[in-house]
Amino acid sequence: MWGLYIQRGEGLAIQSDITSFSEAFRDYSNHDIIISEVKYINYNKDFVPEGNAYSAFFHKRKSFNHEKELRGVIIDLSTEEGAINFSRETSSGIYVPIDINLLIKKVFIAPDSPEWFYDLVKSILDKYEFSFPLVQSDLKKDPVY
Repeated sequence: MWGLYIQRGEGLAIQSDITSFSEAFRDYSNHDIIISEVKYINYNKDFVPEGNAYSAFFHKRKSFNHEKELRGVIIDLSTEEGAINFSRETSSGIYVPIDINLLIKKVFIAPDSPEWFYDLVKSILDKYEFSFPLVQSDLKKDPVY
């Protein structure tokens, strides 16, 4: 997975779970947030379930199964003069305050990251007083048999 997303070992991965992801948004009440694990399907054989407007947001090609992704979706159906305005642009997105210490369970540094990169990430976590652990991935180590 590391080789798919980074080139020189200067990358990290964030680990969370569905409970932590949901809890991180507990104080946000401006819009409903639908949270789910992504389901990975073969679009040539499988179908996105019908009858749920959110299903399309929580399905992805089976080839991305290694990502084990969680998603949160906000649908803003604000009205103008009593009608939903589907042409309204939201290029700036929607600000959603979260508790990042609830959201993130662990941060993994790529297995071949240089020491300075680990130190940099550690200093940022310390500066902002984040409480989640920082771990150097050990995927490059020899396996224990």
